[in-house]
Amino acid sequence: MKTLLATALGTVLFTSTAQAATFVDTREALNPNDFLDWSELVEVPEDLVGPPLPTLPNPFSATSPGGLNLNVSIPAGEFARIDQTPFFPGAFDVGDGLLFTGLGNPGPLTITFDTPVFGVGTQVQSDPIEIFDYIATIEAFDSLGNSLGSFERPGVSEINAGGGVIFTGVFDSSGDIKTLVLNAKEEGVDVPFAINALSIRSVPISVPEPSVILGLLVIGGTGSIVSRLRGLPENN
Repeated sequence: MKTLLATALGTVLFTSTAQAATFVDTREALNPNDFLDWSELVEVPEDLVGPPLPTLPNPFSATSPGGLNLNVSIPAGEFARIDQTPFFPGAFDVGDGLLFTGLGNPGPLTITFDTPVFGVGTQVQSDPIEIFDYIATIEAFDSLGNSLGSFERPGVSEINAGGGVIFTGVFDSSGDIKTLVLNAKEEGVDVPFAINALSIRSVPISVPEPSVILGLLVIGGTGSIVSRLRGLPENN
């Protein structure tokens, strides 16, 4: 992993002509008009300092403030809900509501939209207790199941809140992002990870050319928030 990370840090940007989607490296560049805050799905007790964590069923459905319906799933197990605090290991900003694939439970995490969107993205961090250097991956698929592009970005998992977490997003000018697949890997192996608020662009917009990012690898391919969770039991 150290060799892979060193190689990635020396890389500016590689793109494949087969990819229809564009990688977006910041929330601001995505210019979202909608979002989903996981903290609105299940509350986390204020005095929580460790397991057991509140859970969400797998899969579950939710609706964004803009009325966009989506379904979220992982290969196995239940989702865990975490709030980033000054004491909870993680580098997200304090107060961020996080969706976690679960302790010892890797991704990928799949999000399917009822109505295709133009862009979507979030910050991704691997389990900072077990995983340090990691690769965050994101892939978008159209309504026919064709890949619009697959992208990778290396990160370093920190335990101190506010330390900064890499953003991974995609934009498709045709507005046909039907499914998003997020993952985190260490030495090619899927690992547990958490994401914060999901930013969504559901209406047309022109985005600037992707910025040159040290550490960004793009691999070829064929292609805050009010939400309401539908039909979920309360988990305490």
